[in-house]
Amino acid sequence: MNQRYNQEVDARKRTETLYKIKSNFLLIYSLFNNKLIDNDLTSIKAEKTKNEELIQKYHDAKTFLQKLTPKEFLEQRAREVRERIEEFKSQWIDRELLNKEGTEIISILSLITLETISSIVSTDNLSKVPSNRDKKPLAGKRNFRPELEKHFQEKLKKGEL
Repeated sequence: MNQRYNQEVDARKRTETLYKIKSNFLLIYSLFNNKLIDNDLTSIKAEKTKNEELIQKYHDAKTFLQKLTPKEFLEQRAREVRERIEEFKSQWIDRELLNKEGTEIISILSLITLETISSIVSTDNLSKVPSNRDKKPLAGKRNFRPELEKHFQEKLKKGEL
C-alpha cells in the first residue's frame, strides 16, 4: 500500500512538472511570437512613413513642374484628355448598346417555341399565320444611351474603367 501511495505521489509530481514546463513553454512562445509581431508592425510602419515621405516629394515636384509649364500646354493636354475620355465613352456605350440589343433579341427568340415554328411552317397552317397587324410590338426601341452615360460616369468615378 505504501508503494502504491509513493507511485501516485510520483505521478502527481511528474504531472505538475509537465504542466509547469508546458506553461513556461507557452509563455515563452507567446512572448516570442508577440516580439515577432511587434517587429513586423514596426517595419510596416517604417515602410509606410517612408512611402508617405516619397509621395510628398513627388507631389512637391509635380507642383513645381506645373508652375513651370505654360498654360497653353496644360489647356491643350486637358483638351486631349477630355477628347480621349469622350472617345472611350462613346465606344463603351456603343459596346453596351450592342450587348443590350443582343440580349433583347435573344430574349425575344427564347419566347418562340418549337411548336410555334412548326405550326407556322406546316403546310396545313399556312393560312393561319397571323398577320403583322395582329402582332404586338416585341420590344419597342428603347433609348439606353442616357442610362449608359450615367452608368459610365459612375464607373469612371469609382475607377472601374
